[in-house]
Amino acid sequence: MPKISILVPVYNVEPYLQRCIDSVLAQDFQDWEMILVDDGSPDRCPEICDEAARKDERIKVVHKENGGLVSARREGVRNARGEYVMFLDSDDLLAEGAVSILYRKIIEGYDMVRGNAYRLLPSREYNPLQNNVLAEYEIEGGENILYHLFTGKIPTFVWGALYRSALFKDIYYEELIKERISYGEDLMTNLLIARQMKKVCYLTDFVYYYFYNNTSITGRSICSDIYGERMDRVLMKYGVTDSDMMNREHRCMKAIAFAHNFFVPEFGWDENKYRFVIGVLSNEDTGNVVRQRLDSRYLRFVNHEWFYRIYSSIYRFLFKMIKLKGKLRNVIN
Repeated sequence: MPKISILVPVYNVEPYLQRCIDSVLAQDFQDWEMILVDDGSPDRCPEICDEAARKDERIKVVHKENGGLVSARREGVRNARGEYVMFLDSDDLLAEGAVSILYRKIIEGYDMVRGNAYRLLPSREYNPLQNNVLAEYEIEGGENILYHLFTGKIPTFVWGALYRSALFKDIYYEELIKERISYGEDLMTNLLIARQMKKVCYLTDFVYYYFYNNTSITGRSICSDIYGERMDRVLMKYGVTDSDMMNREHRCMKAIAFAHNFFVPEFGWDENKYRFVIGVLSNEDTGNVVRQRLDSRYLRFVNHEWFYRIYSSIYRFLFKMIKLKGKLRNVIN
C-alpha cells in the first residue's frame, strides 16, 4: 500500500492539469498514489488523466458524472489506500520536495501537518499568501483545534497539508452534498474532523502553489443567509457547536455576519437580524469579541436603529455604484 494518497478533483482545467500532474511526478518522495477524479469534465481532461495513468502505474483515474468539488473529493477519499491523504486542486502545483517535507513531520505523531503556500498568478509570478506561517508551531486538543479553525486563527483550506486518512468519513461528504455546500466546503470539512485530531503542526516551509484566477466565480459571488443556515444545520447535526465555548463563538460569528450583511448591496436590512446583533453586543463576553473582530465601520451608530439603517443604506448604495460599478454579484442560496 502507498504511504500517501494524493487526491486531485478534475473539472474543466485543461490548460493547467498537466503541470499539476508533473509537479507530483517531480517529487523526491515516491511512495504515493495519485487519484485523478474526472468529475465529468467537458474538455480534454479525461484524456489527459488516462494518458498519465498509462505512463505511471501509481496514477489511478476515476471517471464520474459531474457532481461538484465535494462529490469529487468524496470519490477520491473512497478510493484512497494511503495511510495519509493530500488534497491537490487540479489548477494548483506542489512545490519541490513538498511531500517529503510534510511526511517527515507527520510521522512524528501528528494528525495533520500544513506548510506555507504561494499565490501563483496567471502571469506566472508568485508571492506568499497573506496568512503564511512565520514560525513553526503546533496546536493540541480537538476542541482547541476546532476553536482556532472556527475563529479563522489558522488556515481553513484542505490543500497544502497532509492528513491522517482515518479522519475522513464518507458520511461527512454525504451531508455536505445533501445540503448543497459548494462554497466554504474546505472550512466545513476541517470543522467536521477537528475534534478527532489530537495534534496538528504548521510549518514555515513553502509546499504549495495556489493558482489565483481573478476571473473565478468565487470572486463574483456572495453567500446568502439561507446558505449560511444550511451550513449551520450540518455543524449542529455533528455537534460542532455543542460546547459552551463553541456555542458562544457561533453566536459571535453569526452576529458578525449579520452586521456585515447590513452593508452588502445584495442583502440589506433585516429587523430580526438587527435584534440578534444587539443582543449579542449587549452581552459583555460576546459583545467584546464582536467589537474586536469586526471593523468599526460596521458598528457605527449600531445602538441607534434609524441612524444605523440610514447609514448602512447609504453605504450599500455607494458600494454598489463605486466598487461594483452598479452591478450586483451572484448570490449563492
